[in-house]
Amino acid sequence: MGLGKIATVAPLAPDSEEDTVTKYIVRRWDEIYPWMRFFARNCLPPPYDVLVAPPRPDLCNVFDAAKICISPLTIICTRSEEGRHLLRSSVSVQHFIAQLWIFVGNIRGDVLPGDPGTTNDGFIPMLRTTFALTNYVCVSESEDPDKITLPVSNYIHAAGGVKPVVITLLKYIRRITRDAAAVKEPQSWTTCDESVQLLHFYTVGLNYSFQFLQTISRQDASCRAQLIQQGSIRMVVDTITQISPRILVQANKELDFDPSMGLAARQNVLWSGYSYIASAIRDADDGITGVCQAIDAGLLQNLAKAVVCPAHANRRDHPPRNCMGDIELLFLLATFCIYDRVVRSIFRHWFLVQSAPMEKPEPRDKGLAIALGFVLTSTIDAMKHRNVEPINFHEYRCSGPGVR
Repeated sequence: MGLGKIATVAPLAPDSEEDTVTKYIVRRWDEIYPWMRFFARNCLPPPYDVLVAPPRPDLCNVFDAAKICISPLTIICTRSEEGRHLLRSSVSVQHFIAQLWIFVGNIRGDVLPGDPGTTNDGFIPMLRTTFALTNYVCVSESEDPDKITLPVSNYIHAAGGVKPVVITLLKYIRRITRDAAAVKEPQSWTTCDESVQLLHFYTVGLNYSFQFLQTISRQDASCRAQLIQQGSIRMVVDTITQISPRILVQANKELDFDPSMGLAARQNVLWSGYSYIASAIRDADDGITGVCQAIDAGLLQNLAKAVVCPAHANRRDHPPRNCMGDIELLFLLATFCIYDRVVRSIFRHWFLVQSAPMEKPEPRDKGLAIALGFVLTSTIDAMKHRNVEPINFHEYRCSGPGVR
């Protein structure tokens, strides 16, 4: 089976053929992988300057070369534990993936040279989104604790260093968010509806992007600092602002409780985003600035809407939550109420939330409502009972690593 055939047939094949193709790729990896590198080296532009012509455009157009190089990676990443171990353990494979990731991130627009335009949703948006899982697998822990995995620093080095990784990752998140927000309103709100499937696809991609974000932030202090400097906290809050109205929707019991596309599954992307924000604030040298960035970006407004959303789904059963990322973040914010900057920032934005002309429906998420009320109470108490003085150096440093 040739690489071109794998790239064309595998994504559309039924389950039985998918398994056959995946096993074939893993079994013949030592023969397939050199050819993938050959096409990347000769038929794709340089990762950091995608406007430069490939060395050998006569062999294969850019569109086909990209499919040949990336499709086998996506297949083994999603369908094979042995394939995922290849991504976690091989220096060469991680370097290859990182360079492809940079290349796709630097593509301007959504069309590659040679694209026949036969896909409904565009090859590049789909590629960007599937790369989120591939990237996360490279830096995630192995399913088998006895198998060795490479440190995160290897992937960062392979992609060109901290700054290229951070800039490219945030670029991916912005573009996937844009693609998710542009999905047409579903006509039927069933698992077979094309728009519902696309929303699911993009939210899963964002979920893995947030998990990748959190992993490199936790394990590499330089990445963590660069991410905050580049506005990652604001971007995550902005992403949640844009996608929440599209995914916090209850339509019917069949879809609401679907194990993979239901409301609880769609909310995972929000909790992953909130978990990253909490992790970045907790581990940062300057947690106060991180808290204020999140609040100023609209964090409280988002959480206030999530308490009652979906407002139009009265009397529907609400699927149980799987994670506590939003509530954990709120309790973390409450520990920063001893700082004047944080108290004033919370109070200012809470005033905007409370004064907004909107209905006050019954809370749908009572746990989140309690946590949000706790933060408000802490803020009011701080404003009433303590005249917060300018913080000294030691108090300021107490907002950094190790504070829980």
